[in-house]
Amino acid sequence: MREEAGGAALPRSGAAPGGRGSGLRPGAAMPSPAGEAPRGHPAGARTREASAGGQSAARARRPAPRPPARPMAPLAARPTPSPRRARPPVGSGAGNRHIGRDQPSGEGRGGDRPRSAARAGGRAGGGSTARRMAVGAEGTLSLMEVGGSLLERVAVGNPLSLVLAASAFALSLGYLFQLGYRRHVGSEQKKYPPYISSSIPFLGHAIAFGKSPIEFLENAYDRYGPVFSFTMVGKTFTYLLGSDAAALLFNSKNEDLNAEDVYSRLTTPVFGKGVAYDVPNTVFLEQKKMLKTGLNIAQFKQHVSVIEEETKEYFKAWGESGEKNLFEALSELIILTASHCLHGKEIRSLLNEKVAQLYADLDGGFTHAAWLLPGWLPLPSFRRRDRAHKEIKNIFYKVIQKRRKSDEKEQDMLQTLLDASYKDGRLLTDDEIAGMLIGLLLAGQHTSSTTSAWLGFFIARDKSIQDQCYAEQKAVCGDDLPPLTYDQLKDLSLLDRCLKETLRLRPPIMTMMRMARTPQTVAGYNIPPGHQVCVSPTVNHRLRDSWKDALDFKPDRYLQDNPAAGEKFAYVPFGAGRHRCIGENFAYVQIKTIWSTLLRLYEFDLINDYFPTINYTTMIHTPNNPIIRYKRRSL
Repeated sequence: MREEAGGAALPRSGAAPGGRGSGLRPGAAMPSPAGEAPRGHPAGARTREASAGGQSAARARRPAPRPPARPMAPLAARPTPSPRRARPPVGSGAGNRHIGRDQPSGEGRGGDRPRSAARAGGRAGGGSTARRMAVGAEGTLSLMEVGGSLLERVAVGNPLSLVLAASAFALSLGYLFQLGYRRHVGSEQKKYPPYISSSIPFLGHAIAFGKSPIEFLENAYDRYGPVFSFTMVGKTFTYLLGSDAAALLFNSKNEDLNAEDVYSRLTTPVFGKGVAYDVPNTVFLEQKKMLKTGLNIAQFKQHVSVIEEETKEYFKAWGESGEKNLFEALSELIILTASHCLHGKEIRSLLNEKVAQLYADLDGGFTHAAWLLPGWLPLPSFRRRDRAHKEIKNIFYKVIQKRRKSDEKEQDMLQTLLDASYKDGRLLTDDEIAGMLIGLLLAGQHTSSTTSAWLGFFIARDKSIQDQCYAEQKAVCGDDLPPLTYDQLKDLSLLDRCLKETLRLRPPIMTMMRMARTPQTVAGYNIPPGHQVCVSPTVNHRLRDSWKDALDFKPDRYLQDNPAAGEKFAYVPFGAGRHRCIGENFAYVQIKTIWSTLLRLYEFDLINDYFPTINYTTMIHTPNNPIIRYKRRSL
């Protein structure tokens, strides 16, 4: 089946960069794929100031007189600039970010600056350096003038507006000084990844990327190859696409490409201190090992019957037929099943509407705002997250203390953590156990509920596959469809392939990130410290070089030799290497059990052939308007 979104085929990776709907602005000047240094790179970065100061020695000696500064007009009175304003031609100096594009073949390639730019970059003496510093100072003053004016205007509003404006102003100012510093540091001989420039200061490509991140990345891959950089909200991102390039991230050591530097701001307010990315990596690895101990086959065999019963009980409310929000239903169900299996029966028994809302508020902490903005901002979602974290932990503390006093030992994750200890013999504290239980539930709930919903829509769109999956249930388990067992679940090969193909086309995590702490080299390019190094499973799973009919839902592709079979990182829905998801096997057990039960209960159809589009506004790519039609199967 062709993968479509809302009745229209999704754009292929071969879409022309800069075309309609492209993440790259039409008509924007694009850098040479030969390795232009981005903003935030060491000296040699090709920037507007370097261009303005390095056209030629004659122009440098005879700068044009500057017109007097015009007073700033009120915000309401300023004309809105045209979104299609023409950029100055290459070589004109004004606004040119691509020095070297007009150089003869052999000059300005491979990351080396053309000779004229090199002279302007400091080799010719202090005059050029002074000019660059003057331009930087002028930019700083202009930014301060704009920021000050904005602050004056929001001061008459509510306090939150003032705080947000002040934060934006401070971030912009810090970004400007950071750029000015980095331009004077480093080596001119290094070859950096191709850089996609932007005419929007600080924000960079945040808007274009936010609207359609997959299309943006695929267009960039077609234009520049597997390694490229761009800027968003003052940060430089370097993407590694394809199996070979992605190997750098997945094979790296944490001291070189660090995960805590990227994720701690997002996870610590939700999970709590002392766990996950709030601790040194060596401690986190010990904690993951403890959790993995409780995710074993013996536990999975018990989980199958628990998940089946929870699913039957939940879907009693659906009745004989109707139209329902599938993603919403599966999200609620998976909180119940995961809590029962991973937290234990005591915590599951406490789940009611109030606790479910606390989980939802805590889950609301996984947003782009939480990742990008300081945690001390008084945003409503931040306040709800922090309040929910405190209340849920108090619930967990009571259960943990009661279990510690009990003489009976249950076979669940809570008991596993109560019995676990670090290498030095120290037992886990109540706070650590509570944080690890929260992290285990929420990290898995996102991926399982999203993947389960997408799987439902894929098999609803292809009724022949749905019918084959139902027939497989009878062939493996018996015509009377008795309760599921773990061994039967393993033999449901078609359902397994459908799940695998769903994870290929709709991996729940679009981007996996690390912060470069040390210089890195990949595909002949140098990545300096400070870059956020990223791999996109979504793009890797759709590359035409690796996958035949890459956008089609074809579960049977896994029965044949696939070009991607020999590529270690072509298929990475759960990551790879040191940070591979420890909940992968549990996710397969949970999703296959839920859908085995649902296929026995209902037939599913799309409504007017509507297949959900992807919601890119959340960090987990959920389906938009996920309403599905269902009808109970006749016995």
